[in-house]
Amino acid sequence: MTRSSRTLNRVFLVLIGLGLLAGGAVLAVPAVRDLTPWRPDLADPMVLWILAGGCALFLVFAIAWIASRGRGRTTSALKTAHLQIDTRVVESIVSDALTSSPDILSVDAGSYRRRGADLVRIAVRTRRHPDLAAVRQSVASAIETLDAAIGTPLPLVVHITTGIRTSFAPARTTH
Repeated sequence: MTRSSRTLNRVFLVLIGLGLLAGGAVLAVPAVRDLTPWRPDLADPMVLWILAGGCALFLVFAIAWIASRGRGRTTSALKTAHLQIDTRVVESIVSDALTSSPDILSVDAGSYRRRGADLVRIAVRTRRHPDLAAVRQSVASAIETLDAAIGTPLPLVVHITTGIRTSFAPARTTH
């Protein structure tokens, strides 16, 4: 999702939410009048200031929440003035470096934009009950190969996992 469509999506969601909130308030006013003996006087300036303050506080919290969200996926793992490296290149280099490891089934890479910086997430899927020390060493070696191939270290998050695919994978030993 691009930044412009994400912003437009959030604006639409805020407008829809405010519309639903206003509609709910309009529907609730007759029910509240019948249930409560005390009715606020909406012409009283103090009541209006309290309502305006509550709405302003809600708006500040909503804007802070929207501003604190991440910026989403991107296809570039590294972007400089003269060079752009795609995440598929990172995935290919790491996957090729890990082909000799018998415990590793697949490698996926994705890049995310987080508060001004790009972050590359590498997901390594292993067989069931792998030798984690060997997998960790293989992944560290693959990352060194990646850094040497690109020429600069990338900000990485490595996620080693097993999943449903591991239960269907063939055995790693020969019979």
